[in-house]
Amino acid sequence: MEDTIPVVKSGWVTRLYLRVESYAGTPAALAALVAVSFVDSSFFPVTPFALLVPMVIAEPRRWVRLVLLGTAASVAGSVLGWAIGLAIRAGVFHFFTVELSLRIDRFGLHGTIGELLGGNLWTLVVLFTLTPLFKVVTIGSGLVAVPLHSVLIAAAIGRSIRFLFFAGLARFGGARVRTWLLGRYPHAQSVKVPDVGTG
Repeated sequence: MEDTIPVVKSGWVTRLYLRVESYAGTPAALAALVAVSFVDSSFFPVTPFALLVPMVIAEPRRWVRLVLLGTAASVAGSVLGWAIGLAIRAGVFHFFTVELSLRIDRFGLHGTIGELLGGNLWTLVVLFTLTPLFKVVTIGSGLVAVPLHSVLIAAAIGRSIRFLFFAGLARFGGARVRTWLLGRYPHAQSVKVPDVGTG
């Protein structure tokens, strides 16, 4: 069976997204979910939900286990992102920087990411939960020298909420959620994408 899903036909990020998603139907699905969840925290451009959503749709009874695995890998990956930020701060990476000027005005937060990262633990939790660019927050935490224990606590809470949200949507919303997730890409065109399972 096939779904018609809007994708950016010439966009390399979308092609990579579909390549990542295709692993959901292979024996390597769990390993791929862990790997993508880890590297998404620092540099990888594709969200782990590209894998999580079709895996939950294929095997809905495993959704809690998948959430736990993805969250654990994501929190572990946040340490790498934080370390990259520290390295940039120390001048080790002269060729790499992160823009922290994105402004957030919601959920009681008002300021740029750079300003908000210096706030309290609750502020960090909200950033780790709501900011789609997780890697910006993890690397930014290192850039502004947020203590590692604060990063780990905030990431554990925030990423648990985010993984539960997407897995819950997939568990109870089915294939429509997969279509919606990929359809968030701008200037999309409709193409046929086969259903995936965890096999």
